Amino acid sequence: MCQQGAIPKEIGNLTMLKKIYLDSNNFNEIPKEIIFLHQLEMLYVQFNVLKGPVPVVVFNMSFLTTLTLYENSLSGGLPDNICQHLPSLQRLSLARNQFDGPLPSKLWQCRELLVLGLEENNFSGSIPKNIGNLTIMEMINLSNNNLTGD
Repeated sequence: MCQQGAIPKEIGNLTMLKKIYLDSNNFNEIPKEIIFLHQLEMLYVQFNVLKGPVPVVVFNMSFLTTLTLYENSLSGGLPDNICQHLPSLQRLSLARNQFDGPLPSKLWQCRELLVLGLEENNFSGSIPKNIGNLTIMEMINLSNNNLTGD
């Protein structure tokens, strides 16, 4: 039986957690209390019904190496400085959501980024040229968006 509603805010009490796997449920919200998980390295909330923008607190979790919110109903734009507080981020998968607007122009600040999956959203505009500074990137998927360019 699948859980419904928000991820319990009490998850913020589990301060030693390094990995969270909440895939394939019916969660519709990430609680702001997740910010208390100062050692969290991996956050997987794929195949749920998350909606609205990604809570800002998620982009302030400095130990995260993996953020996977694949196939939800998340929407809105991504913060331009998405990587400012995610210095260790290696894998970012926000594919199959409803994000729109331009790609963050400061993605190059995610210097450890190996995998970037933003496919099947509604991003528009061009791919930031400085993405070429991510020389250790192994995979990038921007397919099925509304991107344009030279």
